[in-house]
Amino acid sequence: MAILACLPLSVTAKAANYEEIAALREQLATATLAVAELTTKAESLQQSLDILDRKKATKPDETSLSSQKDALQKERENINSSLPAIASIQSKMDADKEAVRDSYMELKGYIERLDRLQTQNVTKTILSLALETAQEIKEAINPSGKPVEIVKWAVEKAADPVVKAIVSYGGPEYYTRKMQGLSTQAASVTPELQRLKDLASLSLDGWRSYMVKYEDKAFEGNNGLILGKVRVLLEQAEKARWVLVDLYNQMDREIKDMDVDQTNLKELLAEIDKQLADLDAQDKTTKSDIWKNLASEKEKITQELSDIKEKLATEKQKLANIQNKLKSKINQQDTSPIEDQVANYKTLHKRLTDSIPGYQAQADMVEANLDSATNAYAAIPEMKRDQQKEMDEVVGWTLEHPTYPYPTEGMTDKTALENTRKYQENWMKTRERHLAEKRTTANQMDGLANSLEAEINATPNDPTSEHILRNALSTAGSKVYTALQEALRVAYENSHGFSNSTTQRLEKLRAEMKALLDTPLPASPYAKSKTIAQENLNLSNDIAYVAQTTILHLRNYAQRELAALQEEGRFLDGQKKEQAKTLDKYQKEIASRQETYRYAAKTFLNQGSDYLRRLEDLLQARQAYSQFLDSAKKAGILEKTDANGYRISQEWINTTVKNTSMTCPAVDLLQEKLSSRAAQSSRLFSQMMSAQRLSNIGTSGAPLSDWAKTNESGLYSSVESLNRQLEQARHDLAQIPQTVIQDPITTFSNSISSNNAFLIGSSSELFTQMQKTSRELEALVKIAILEAEHYNKAARMTEEEQKKMRDWVAQLKKRQQTDFGCFDSEHAFNKNLTPKIDELAELVKKLAKKPLYVDGQKTIADLKTLLTDTRNLFISYDDGYKKAVSSLRTRLYELETPFLKNEKGFSPGDVTTIRQHLHDIGEALRAHEIRVLDMQSRPESISNPQIQALYQSFITAYGASDLRGILALLGPDWQGGDGSDARDVEEYLSNSFRVFDRIQYKISGFTAKTLGDGSAQVSYSVKIAGENRRQHLTHEEESQIVEQVGLVDGQPRILRTISGNQWLR
Repeated sequence: MAILACLPLSVTAKAANYEEIAALREQLATATLAVAELTTKAESLQQSLDILDRKKATKPDETSLSSQKDALQKERENINSSLPAIASIQSKMDADKEAVRDSYMELKGYIERLDRLQTQNVTKTILSLALETAQEIKEAINPSGKPVEIVKWAVEKAADPVVKAIVSYGGPEYYTRKMQGLSTQAASVTPELQRLKDLASLSLDGWRSYMVKYEDKAFEGNNGLILGKVRVLLEQAEKARWVLVDLYNQMDREIKDMDVDQTNLKELLAEIDKQLADLDAQDKTTKSDIWKNLASEKEKITQELSDIKEKLATEKQKLANIQNKLKSKINQQDTSPIEDQVANYKTLHKRLTDSIPGYQAQADMVEANLDSATNAYAAIPEMKRDQQKEMDEVVGWTLEHPTYPYPTEGMTDKTALENTRKYQENWMKTRERHLAEKRTTANQMDGLANSLEAEINATPNDPTSEHILRNALSTAGSKVYTALQEALRVAYENSHGFSNSTTQRLEKLRAEMKALLDTPLPASPYAKSKTIAQENLNLSNDIAYVAQTTILHLRNYAQRELAALQEEGRFLDGQKKEQAKTLDKYQKEIASRQETYRYAAKTFLNQGSDYLRRLEDLLQARQAYSQFLDSAKKAGILEKTDANGYRISQEWINTTVKNTSMTCPAVDLLQEKLSSRAAQSSRLFSQMMSAQRLSNIGTSGAPLSDWAKTNESGLYSSVESLNRQLEQARHDLAQIPQTVIQDPITTFSNSISSNNAFLIGSSSELFTQMQKTSRELEALVKIAILEAEHYNKAARMTEEEQKKMRDWVAQLKKRQQTDFGCFDSEHAFNKNLTPKIDELAELVKKLAKKPLYVDGQKTIADLKTLLTDTRNLFISYDDGYKKAVSSLRTRLYELETPFLKNEKGFSPGDVTTIRQHLHDIGEALRAHEIRVLDMQSRPESISNPQIQALYQSFITAYGASDLRGILALLGPDWQGGDGSDARDVEEYLSNSFRVFDRIQYKISGFTAKTLGDGSAQVSYSVKIAGENRRQHLTHEEESQIVEQVGLVDGQPRILRTISGNQWLR
């Protein structure tokens, strides 16, 4: 009806009205589009604000740095667990190293003792070695069990999972390889020490078997065997010392390496702590930046939303004004406004349809960039696997190319050190290349983030523009269709339900709108679902959201990785310096070991050459002296005592002196017969002993080892060659062993005029005659002394009596000179006789003076006291005894001197009494002084009287069943020929004394021979008869006994029984 009301208007007015309506429609469409766009933008901004509010309500991303922090935490835990394990191994090894050092020092001390023994007197050397080598070497190498413990401990540690898991710059299972190397080195020590211990514990019979089996040498006597024994012990001790030195050096080297390793690990731990602190700070900074970005973005969007709302209010007002104007015009028109709205909708629809290809192209490019980022992320694990594989190959290379300080057999230290250098170089180059690859990847990720951001924000085909256009089209379609529906309703109401042109046009428009609305709009390219799987990010959403999230993730990854790579670069710089220090240390260590070996080898070559020459000189000297002794034996002058010993023939002595007085004339004749041979014998013996002493100054053991054979082959060959020559020289020398330890001819020639009682064993007839003559002279001197003392006691004497006494003294001196003048003053015969003759002469000299009579009672009382003290003086062998004797002599002098000065003043009775006391005191005191003189002149040699007294005491104690007394006469280290000791003797005698109540011990055929060490060798036949009268039981045993006797603390003792059995069993 409103449209009909407009019909009366003129055509011109109608046209103008149509133009105005068209203009209004165009303005309405523009305003509607603007309102729609502003509304869409406002809704989009509001949605963004909602998203920001939701993000703000949640925590910032805490996992962006988690992978790197987890890796560092794991490495830190590994180091923390490794440090105590390394410290424990180091502590144990340090303690074991000191035990090895103690073993080395004990072994070194033993070697030095053997060296000192070699350079001293030959006789003393043999005796000392016989006593020391068997016992002391056992104590010296007791710690040899320590290397066995080290081997066991090192093997257990090598198999220990804790040790295998220790982290180190040496590669996987570095400490397992260390323990295996230590176990191998320690295992090489035990056989050498055990062999030394086994050799040291061999008996003399065992050594004879050893020499025959391993050195092809046969020793009949003990002298050469003992000298050979010490040589073998010295050589084996040197070998043991070298392997102990190698073990000690390796343990010391390992301990120092562990110090360096622990220092490096602690520095690395500090670096990891620093990196973790930096990552925590970076994480906090990242969270702070996220909060700041969210706040800034929200502020920006809020401001933008406020501006859009103001514009929207303005546009809505403008749209309302246009609608009011258009409404007033519509009241005059029928369908034009609706047609305009439909036209506007079609324009928006066409605009969207035409823009889809542009949106699609840009969305495809965004998706391609997302795929590139996904592929880049996917390549990272593969890159890490490849890098890890390369590092495993670099470390695994050391398994086929051993590095210093663990070269394989036959490999030189320099080769192993070169392998170490190559390994360090390959390790560093590989790590630096990996660092560059990681840096390239991080930069690539940052570039992908920039490219993706630029692509998704490129206008006009960006996701936001498309979203605004779609919202405007959706809003316009709904409003147009609603307006059509309303217009149709009004039109039908106005036409009372009948169709007319207006309703027909509106129906057509509605049909067109319905067709457009029913036709689905093209899907948004940005609404396509996209699923990505990246590092720490698994996301499935539309492309736009996924792109924005990926941009943030890419940037975070690049920043985090670049920071970590910077730290890794600093770490590699530190490793370069550390590798250079390690190589320098190893080079110096190798140079030091080479210098040490070269010095030892050159020392051996220099000393060994001189020693070889001395051995050859000794061989010649022994041959010459052996030939001389053989010639003397053929002449009948010498006879064999054992396999290698000689002595003057008893038969030759008796034949030579049988027509003499058997005193000094006999001695002179023997010396005359032996003079020429004694000179030659002394010369040859001196040459041999001089060569022997020089040969005792040996050389150190040959420094032969597998290390030297590999690293110093030239020197090793020279050392090995010289060592073979020395072995051959020793072998040749052993074929002509030293036959005697003293020259028998010279010794005999000297002994018959000296005080060693050699004649006891050399000529019993000659010695017996000398003793008889000595006793005769002593008896004559004693008688003369008594006579002189008698005259001195008298008040006066005649001149004839004085002359008689002077002549008597002269005759006795002449007799002594005739029979014993060939012996020196210290000889036993002269030593006892000369003081008595001197005493006699002194007494005779005093006869010319007679003092006046004086009161002699006080002198007699003092002399009685002195006589009692002298007789009661306890005999001992210490300095106190000597001082007591000297004090008695002083007291005697103080009493005797005044008496002698004024003897004539005493009455004959007092003179007689005083002289008797003086005589008794002198006799008693002289006995003490003689014992003191004997102690001073022969402090280490046992005399014939002492031997006789020893066996008299032995016979007395045995007959009295005095067990303690018998044991007291045995030396502290007494041992029987069957291996028995004092405890066995105590058991034998206890049984015998319980069974037999009477025992007789008879000795016959007793002979004694002094030895060069102050002891004597005695031989005799013994018959022991035991009787049990209650049980009518008798038992007898006979045996031929050979024993060695000597002084122990000044007292004669039986040192050992060489053969025979003197115990009744």
